[in-house]
Amino acid sequence: MLKKYLVLIVCLMFLLIWVLWPVYQFYAHKGEAVFLPWGELTIPVETPRSQQIYNANFSQVAKVAIDKLDLHHKTINAPGMSAAIGTDGKLVWAGTVGWADIEQAIPVSTDTQFRVGSTSKAITITGLARLLDKQLIDLDAPISEFHHALPNVQWQQIKVKHLASHMSGLPHYRQLDDKLGLYIAESI
Repeated sequence: MLKKYLVLIVCLMFLLIWVLWPVYQFYAHKGEAVFLPWGELTIPVETPRSQQIYNANFSQVAKVAIDKLDLHHKTINAPGMSAAIGTDGKLVWAGTVGWADIEQAIPVSTDTQFRVGSTSKAITITGLARLLDKQLIDLDAPISEFHHALPNVQWQQIKVKHLASHMSGLPHYRQLDDKLGLYIAESI
């Protein structure tokens, strides 16, 4: 009988950890909870770097560019990063610094994929500008025209122009107090 209770308690503990893990990660990444001491990696001081010059006219500035990329990489304490420069629709330089995978010692390459994060805002507004140019979207259209299953009825008042200008009234994800949203965001 005691063995059954022990198994039940252990199962409930694992379930509780599984349920609370996204909440812990959310607050740890906000700096409001400490990271657990295991699983952390130290970024090596010496990091690989590489560059490809596609246009010889840019050879002189390529050295400056890779040095600036390396300095920025160290300044923000990123594991790795890459950058590219193009002109007249052609790639002229690409550089990489750091690690794509520290544990496996895999350096960043020009093929390494990164999350775009806030860069998606610039990509989105560029797409919106193109849609406006072709008159395929109306800035005064409510977002409910594009997404019918809005989770909050008040959001039906939000228009495209509100989203594009950060005037929608939607909370920043760090200010979100919807605890269920932590689980939904974690599963995406």
